[in-house]
Amino acid sequence: MNNQVVVLGLEKDEINIPEITDANSVYEDEVCVVQMKTSHQVYTLLKKLEGIEGVRAYSLSEFYGTIAVKDKEYAPLKRFEKKEFVEFQFSGDEQFIVRCNNEFSVYDQQSKQMTIINKFKMNGKCKASDDGIFVGIFQSNSVEIRAGQRLYVFSILHTDGDVMKITFSQCSRYLGVYTTKGVELWNVMKSKCILKTGYEVKNEHGINSVVFDEGMMYLAGSKIVFSLNLEREVEPSDKYENIKSVLQERNQIVSFSDGRVQRIVYKMEEYKFTKTHANIDEIRFIFAKNRCFALIAKTINKVWIYFVESYGRDGITQTQLTGKIEQIAASDGFFVAVNSENVVFFYSRTKFGFKLMKEVRKEDGVIVALQDNICCLYDMDSGNIEFYDNSELRSTYTHHQCTEIVWSQSGLYVCSFSTGNCSSGLVQVFNRNGKLLWKKVFNGLMLFIWRPFMPISEDEKAKALSEFSGEISDEIDNDGEGANKEELLSRWKNYLLSKKHMAAMSK
Repeated sequence: MNNQVVVLGLEKDEINIPEITDANSVYEDEVCVVQMKTSHQVYTLLKKLEGIEGVRAYSLSEFYGTIAVKDKEYAPLKRFEKKEFVEFQFSGDEQFIVRCNNEFSVYDQQSKQMTIINKFKMNGKCKASDDGIFVGIFQSNSVEIRAGQRLYVFSILHTDGDVMKITFSQCSRYLGVYTTKGVELWNVMKSKCILKTGYEVKNEHGINSVVFDEGMMYLAGSKIVFSLNLEREVEPSDKYENIKSVLQERNQIVSFSDGRVQRIVYKMEEYKFTKTHANIDEIRFIFAKNRCFALIAKTINKVWIYFVESYGRDGITQTQLTGKIEQIAASDGFFVAVNSENVVFFYSRTKFGFKLMKEVRKEDGVIVALQDNICCLYDMDSGNIEFYDNSELRSTYTHHQCTEIVWSQSGLYVCSFSTGNCSSGLVQVFNRNGKLLWKKVFNGLMLFIWRPFMPISEDEKAKALSEFSGEISDEIDNDGEGANKEELLSRWKNYLLSKKHMAAMSK
């Protein structure tokens, strides 16, 4: 079985490959078995046969392994109605997802309590699209796409290599999948792989990472451009070719290139700017709702200097920091920085930049999470969760061995939790005023995420629900408000003329 290749679909009289000869092959009914001398020759032959239409080739061991796999029992996937994709957006409650050991649970967060709405057995990591419509759960060489309020299975995507990370496009229709055998691009709605690059990603936000920008998919560090609408490669571009790192979230994209000139390029919808730098040794980006922050470190005369730049529609700010900064959290008008000596700095936005409001010294490490001007902080020394409003301490709760703090997308709730094999599994949910709403121990807690959603006004909700029910047939309101008067008059005149014409015809 060593160094043998099985070739399917190759007709004998069409064989024109030097590696396949009568001496080293056996052929019958479009099945050809080729004996090679080395594993390298096997690899070379497989690569040659890969591009021939209608032909499939395997190493013999791979072939036997494939046919030995038992067929899985057929399980039909749920047929989704249009409303079911976004039903959770209309419930008025936020959702969160937890994984305990090998079981996922979906909960509704309802003001002061939570209610479980679904459970399903599965392992793996989890990532939601920006609008929360799709949730991808990935393990081994597959991604399970789930949707609807109860997160039913929408589709299952099987990849060539083991999945390390996934990223959704802004419209949620496309999915970039990072595998051990390269980056793949999938159309989620069609459950179809539309691109396989073969490039492995070694840095999560660096070379070969996927960038979705204006209907295109770019492969960072290369000239590869893929049109999402056409679902094919288009003319190469150097737009993201020479970058060192790139990060995107919702409608914001920021990239850093480290060539002869160091350059930061920030883009938010139609707003875009470029800033050049020199001597940047380290850089890390953090997104707020409408702003991007860059934590920058430089060495000047062998001394490390740390500062924060922020970029937005209203301009650029720059704030120099004290000490070696190890952690930062940011919102549009506030940011919190923590240095290596466990000093917490609170900065607030002013007309000219960011001003230091307060600094608090801690004895041990901290975890910080920020929403607007409210900071939720975990003090590892005291084991307390602390709430700061405009840098002033408002409330304190106990949570030993907290591993993470996460705000919900609305900013109404914040959760502190402990994950890992040796953790307590304690989850505590607070409101934004720093009041504890509930706490619960989840045995074997391995994952907690808030499900994102798109803010929808009450008018838009009512209109969408009516459209789902098939009740709207005319875009013009019944009372005529907001409609173009000239258009209404034109319609009325046409109506009268048609009536007059019909009356004349009847005579």
